[in-house]
Amino acid sequence: MSAIVDSGSAPALSGDEKAAIKSTWPSVFAKAEDVGAEMLSRFISSNADVKKYFPKFKDISSQAELKSSAKVRDHAKRIMAFINDLVDNIDNAGAQTAKLHSLSAEHAEKFKVDPQYFKVISNVLLDILGETFGASFSGATRSAWIKLLSIICIGLRSAF
Repeated sequence: MSAIVDSGSAPALSGDEKAAIKSTWPSVFAKAEDVGAEMLSRFISSNADVKKYFPKFKDISSQAELKSSAKVRDHAKRIMAFINDLVDNIDNAGAQTAKLHSLSAEHAEKFKVDPQYFKVISNVLLDILGETFGASFSGATRSAWIKLLSIICIGLRSAF
């Protein structure tokens, strides 16, 4: 799989792909707040129209301000904790599906977000992972993360 997808059937992760995700995630999650804030600040700065989905960020204008904002960092921690929970449950597809559907319903019904942005922010995270791991984030490891992020995107669209 060469690109994150957000429709169709969720791909299955092989044992080797699960191992690759489990081996890379702990060093990312150790810096969850910083990585998450970087992800959100890039995402919002590059997609100005998404600010309507984040009313508490409406007065924050620059990427640097977004990255250092306590409100952004708090939301970033929640996103990263959610991903961590999915990684922790990587061998339990049923638990992952239930968690993703619950979050999807909240984003569809309460926040009324445009689901196209799940794929956009996932690509931002993929870029950050590539920057974090450099040359070691290629081939099988990158493909494993693309599959996991595709599973997340497809799951987050389930209530739309």
